[in-house]
Amino acid sequence: MATLTLTDDEARILVRLLEAAANEFSNHGCNDFNVETELRLPKERAIALAHELRVSMVGHRVADEEYAEEQQSVYLMDWMLYHLFKAKVLAAIGGTPQGA
Repeated sequence: MATLTLTDDEARILVRLLEAAANEFSNHGCNDFNVETELRLPKERAIALAHELRVSMVGHRVADEEYAEEQQSVYLMDWMLYHLFKAKVLAAIGGTPQGA
């Protein structure tokens, strides 16, 4: 597990940058993040990681009828990843989106 050391001010800057990137990329067309090719992972590991991140982003598993299809995907919406990482940084500094 990676550990980053940031001052609270640096973390707040990172939160703002992630927020700006999420807002920018959410309006673009096909700009999904391909976990397999971007991280050069074997397909099985990429699928598992994409699933783990998807669960973290939405807070729950997808419905059973969607699960089989979702389990084969290595793509994630990049703007949702920005929001996930923003939330993790905020949690680390004890902040809220409004107080970042």
